[in-house]
Amino acid sequence: MNFVPKSIYWWCIAWLATFMMFVMVVTPATAELGTGGPENAVIAMVPGNIIDFDLNRILYKREEMLYIRDRANQKDVNIPLSTGAVSSKLTANGAIFQANSNINVWEVSGGVKTIATNTGDLFSGSRNYAVFSTRTLGRTAYEIWLYNLIEGTFHNVSANNRHNAGQDFATVSNDGHLMYKNETDELIAYYDGVTTKTSYHLPGDETDAFYHGHATDGIQLVFKHWLADSNVNSLNIYRDGIEQQLDVFHDDIRDYRVNNGWLAYVSNRRSTDGIVLMAPTGTKLNIPFPNSETNIRYLSDSGDIVFSDDQHLWYTGAEMNGRLVLLAQDDFGMFEFESYPFLKMEDGHRYGFIGSNLYRFTPERSSLVLNPAQGTVGFDPKSLARKVSEGSATLYFDVYRDGSTLGELTVNYTTKAKTATANMDFKPVEGSITFKSGMRKAVIQIRLINDTVQERDESFAVKLLGQAEQIQDKIKATANVIIKDND
Repeated sequence: MNFVPKSIYWWCIAWLATFMMFVMVVTPATAELGTGGPENAVIAMVPGNIIDFDLNRILYKREEMLYIRDRANQKDVNIPLSTGAVSSKLTANGAIFQANSNINVWEVSGGVKTIATNTGDLFSGSRNYAVFSTRTLGRTAYEIWLYNLIEGTFHNVSANNRHNAGQDFATVSNDGHLMYKNETDELIAYYDGVTTKTSYHLPGDETDAFYHGHATDGIQLVFKHWLADSNVNSLNIYRDGIEQQLDVFHDDIRDYRVNNGWLAYVSNRRSTDGIVLMAPTGTKLNIPFPNSETNIRYLSDSGDIVFSDDQHLWYTGAEMNGRLVLLAQDDFGMFEFESYPFLKMEDGHRYGFIGSNLYRFTPERSSLVLNPAQGTVGFDPKSLARKVSEGSATLYFDVYRDGSTLGELTVNYTTKAKTATANMDFKPVEGSITFKSGMRKAVIQIRLINDTVQERDESFAVKLLGQAEQIQDKIKATANVIIKDND
């Protein structure tokens, strides 16, 4: 029998152990999209890369040509003259695409029609609109055209407003609000036939909507502004002709996104604010992540957010009430997702695509990570010591939630008699108040009893009850009331 020399044997063992450790370290741990339920799965696959979709069709590109798949009968239709198309979107009856410096519209019943030549760019636009530019003859300027994907109509926005466009920048919202850059780099706002020349300039020649520190979606302009006197950066928003300062940063502002009136940004006060999600109405929801570096990867047109920390990819949104979905995990922060999903469609589900796969995503059926309720609760300082007349029918006590508003937070309350007598001077109550995610204020009501007996001033208290970390401090947990006799 031949034996392997001990030196070679131990060398092989050491090499194998080293190799296994290397594999364990460099192989990322990933989670499938929305793991945890059958609703979160691939529902369609096409032999190419998906570009656009709706509930019934998928627009995709294969070998430089465009195709549309009918999801009902699984049939694919090739779009003529689409070879080399550089950008495209679905329309109500077909698709619009740019190829060979032409803007073409294809319809199932009518074939391909060229609607513009000598074009600049076809901008991706929104769900309902596309924007493209055409060169003005004899000039270097471009004219801006707005195409309605639903109605199939289009018109020249810059024909009558004397603000021709620089060819490289335009954004549009779902309802047709448009912002574009003119020949002198000024930002032009347009909606429903009304044009406004703003006082903002967009330098450079990038084609991304995140434009040299300026982010627009047709409705709003969000930008950072250096305040030399204070040596800080401010994050400002311009909307409906009004500019407002949102936050102040002592370092560079690096992460904010806009889409269809929504805004998401990483706050300077990460320990309390984290990601701030602001709705088109101005309502804010704070999503704190104090222990990790947070980066926003995607913001949808209905307030869905995909963001990452140093090892995870997360999903949350305006309708998630503080809940989070773990999408992927990777030790090196490198994720496989090329394109983020979560477009809310008419059936209430979120959809999206990655490469050739179309997903349906239902957050409620996913593996949810519910962040613990954060923030603390206390009475309004004005309610801590009150003198009221016995004739006051009802007392209102404002209770505020400070710090983070992520997740639901419930505290109990009760009344406690002192010199006043329950059911003779006031109605005793016990109950609870629940702060929904994003909610800052709640109100407790206490009824007084007006008797006809002459008596001295009497007192009682209203107390907040909860875990120690929920209550701000003992002082703000108790509201004392003195009832003054009115007989």
